[in-house]
This record gives sequence, structure tokens and C-alpha cells, in this order.
Amino acid sequence: MSHVTTLFIPIEEARELLGAPPRKNTFLYEDGLESANLKIKASSPNSVEVYYISGDSDLEDIVIHFKDSYGDKMQDTALLERLDKIIAHNPKSKFLNSVRSEVALGQKVSQGALDVIEEIESNIQNPNNELLERLRRISELLGEDSFIDSLTAQVLGGKQSLSPRQEAAVAGIESRLKGIESHMVRVDNLLKKYPMDKFLKSLKSFLMGGRGLSQKQVSALESIERRSAPPAQSQKAPPSRRTKEGKRVFLLRDIIQNKMSAADRAFLEGKIKDILSKKTISTQDLKKIRNLCYRYEKRLKEKYPADFKSYVRKIFS
Repeated sequence: MSHVTTLFIPIEEARELLGAPPRKNTFLYEDGLESANLKIKASSPNSVEVYYISGDSDLEDIVIHFKDSYGDKMQDTALLERLDKIIAHNPKSKFLNSVRSEVALGQKVSQGALDVIEEIESNIQNPNNELLERLRRISELLGEDSFIDSLTAQVLGGKQSLSPRQEAAVAGIESRLKGIESHMVRVDNLLKKYPMDKFLKSLKSFLMGGRGLSQKQVSALESIERRSAPPAQSQKAPPSRRTKEGKRVFLLRDIIQNKMSAADRAFLEGKIKDILSKKTISTQDLKKIRNLCYRYEKRLKEKYPADFKSYVRKIFS
């Protein structure tokens, strides 16, 4: 017994169409020169499987005859509509177009193919939004780009990840555009101050075209930034050395002139800021400051009382 086709109609309608006796699923089918013993079996409320058993016409002739006579009844219109929606996103897909041709001819689609179709439909409904966002950011800077536009269409069509070569290409573009974004922010900040500057406008147009700046252009940009930067504020003068705070700052600034670890330097610079802002220094930090003072006593450039340790304990207690 060999499968002939699937008719997408209820079984009672199939019996009437094929001339089968009521309630008979095995019968002699005759239509003009074609005759064969067929068997029909409902596979769903609206679809019927037709099988060839034997007869004057062989299986190939019967299949051809069914396609000519019942082609419209052999098409799963619901599946065709689903495929058309998917193919709209993947017009060049050989797999999808091949399956559609099979369905249009009334051929039975394998369960494996149906599983793939369902997976594609699910991916279209739930696209990889993280990947779409990466591609969107690139498009904003590059504008129309056939490669990025093609990848975006593929992701919207159910593609969940990039191939290694595609990922490498996209990562390369992102790396190049990262510098463009940074320069764009700098140019925009300067344009707020100099909205009519032709050079800055030309740089922005250049960057918006997806092109990076040359070293000469970067140097010119840095020069404009230096000219537009506010004058540096002078370092706040320490309080008088006659005060406890002044003595503390004077000694700590003397100490940090020496070579020391970055951690110790950062600690002392932080304590100087605390003293100038009149913040309370913890007992533990006072102890650490005293130890650093003792460590660098012989390297200090300024003059201090002969009993240096007593002096340190007095001002850092």
C-alpha cells in the first residue's frame, strides 16, 4: 500500500468526491481511463490520506491523475499561508521555497520539515532582541548598509545567532564605530559652544558618514578642546602653619614629594582633602598617618622640631 496524496477535506466529502460507498474506506476508484483500488483514512477532521492498493492504473499514473483532477483539494491552504508569511522574511530560502512547492503540489510534508517551520515561526515571533539592538546601533551610524540590512532582515526572519564569520565582521564594525561614537560626543559638545564653526560641522558630517577621523583631524579636535577648556583652578592654599590643620597639610605635602606606593600616595592625598574640607579623620587613619610620617622622617625637605615623633603625635592625635 503506497501513499498517493492528502486531500484537505473532511472524509465524507472525500468519499463523495472519489465515488466511495458510504462508510467504506476501501473501494474501487474509477475516473475515465484511470481505475485503482484505493484506501482512504482520516488524518484530521479536515484532511484525508489516500493510499494506492492495486489496479489497472499504476501508482505513478494515479498520482499524476490526482494532481490534474484534484490539485486544489490537495493543497494545505493553512500551511501555504504560514509558509508565505515566513518566506516574506526569507525570500531566498531554498528550504522554505522547496517545501512550499511540495505543499502546492499536494505532496506530504515530513514531520521534520514541519518542526523546522514551527521553529522558524517561533523565532520570528521572539527575535534575538540583543542582536537586533547591536545591528540597530550600527545602522544609526552607518546609515544604509547592505550587509547590516541583510543581517537585520535575517534576524527578523528567525535567525537567532550569527555565524563565526558574520560575528567577526560585526564585531570589527562595532570596534571601528566605538571610536566614531566617542569623537561624535566630543564634536557635539564643542558645537554647543561654537554652533557656526565650519570645521566642527565638517567633522560631524564626516563621522555621520561612518568614517573615522585621521590623526591630523584628532589633533585639531584636541586643540579646539584645549582652547575651549575653562582655566584650571589654582590649588587651594593650605591654612596657616600656625594652626593645627595648617601643620598637618604642610607635613603631608612634604611627605608625598617622596617616592612611595600608589596606594600610600592616594591615601595621603585623600587625607589632605579631608583636612582642607574639615572632615573628621578616624582613629585608624590617624595611626596610619603617624606611621607614614615616621617612615619618611629622614627624607623630608622642610624643618621640623627636634623631637619629631612628639610633634607628629601632637598634630595627628
